Amino acid sequence: MVIIFKKGNKKDLKNYRMICLLPNIYKVLTKILTKRLQKTQDENQPRTQAGFRSRDSTTDHIHVVNQLNEKCREYNIPLCIAFVDHEKAFDTMQTQAVLTSFQEQGIEYLHIELLEEFCNNSSMTVHLHKESNKPNTGRGVRQGDTISPKLFTATLERIFRRLTWETRGLKIDGEYLSHLRFADDILICAIIQHELQQMLQELAAESENQGLKMNKSKTKVMMENDTPIYVINTQIENVDSYIYLGQRYSTRDKNQDEEIQRRITAGWTAFAKHRDIFKGNIGTCLKRQIYNSCVLPTMTHGAETWTLTTQAKNKLPAAQTKMERNMFNITYWDKKTSGGCDVNIVASSSENRRELNHQRTPRQTLLFRGVFSSDDRGGQSSFQYDTRRV
Repeated sequence: MVIIFKKGNKKDLKNYRMICLLPNIYKVLTKILTKRLQKTQDENQPRTQAGFRSRDSTTDHIHVVNQLNEKCREYNIPLCIAFVDHEKAFDTMQTQAVLTSFQEQGIEYLHIELLEEFCNNSSMTVHLHKESNKPNTGRGVRQGDTISPKLFTATLERIFRRLTWETRGLKIDGEYLSHLRFADDILICAIIQHELQQMLQELAAESENQGLKMNKSKTKVMMENDTPIYVINTQIENVDSYIYLGQRYSTRDKNQDEEIQRRITAGWTAFAKHRDIFKGNIGTCLKRQIYNSCVLPTMTHGAETWTLTTQAKNKLPAAQTKMERNMFNITYWDKKTSGGCDVNIVASSSENRRELNHQRTPRQTLLFRGVFSSDDRGGQSSFQYDTRRV
């Protein structure tokens, strides 16, 4: 095993993660096993779990959270959100809990027996300054293994099946939405502060039974009032904004101006990392390919879910034009227009809406209308329902 730096303070060992260097023949075997059990497991996963599933992506959950914020603000519904973080989630799960979760979700016994052999008869070697001994691995799943995400999501599903949240959360289109999951990125939503606290306490207790520990210092809540929320005698911090699945959500940013500006800043950061290439003496086609591969995705992450005002829509092409002029050494005194890339590609990304099936949670939240609530009078904020075709 090799440790790699994740983020934060490099002197803090908690900010490092262990990655397994596995034999190629083992990777081929687990890849085959993953393909065989994928269909059965996906059928046993709810719509609220979008991680490591075909036809699902972070965009689905980003859209749902944006719509929850918009609809609750439009109809004066109090919204309480908790962003849950588990401490070293992949490394602390109990092996027996992983195998039992597969049994409960209908995975064939032969596949479970093979996984049990992988888990119980494995050892590891840590490469730091020198090679260590080979201790047996008693818990957790291997980070870097192709089947590990399936093992984790199955165990997480086992935890949520033991929580009686059928009537918790927000009622949307006749169904209750209590949480969203993208692998280990968990969001819990409610309209009552006391209910949110109770849900967090239940999740923390059930996670402990399966070997997972809630990281209370990184778990955050976001709500308009300042009522404290406690989980196992520890107060959870109430924040004004939080980055979930790569997009910033804020109680004060009604039109996502802060998020759009953050994406423009991230685009310039990505542009600066490749400045030697963009300013070098290489072909225009190669510059365009690198720009479209490395810079543009950074600027347009989650753009399908943005509610753009006219001012925000003008910011994006303006930022891209500046990058193009910088890339091709064109100044304003040259009185030339940009001809390298499509200037409107950033703005058009937010207008390129995906078709939403009526059974998917993103469409349900888009068409959600508040019950026993009323609109605010006066000037209204921009809402995505006004600009999106469904």
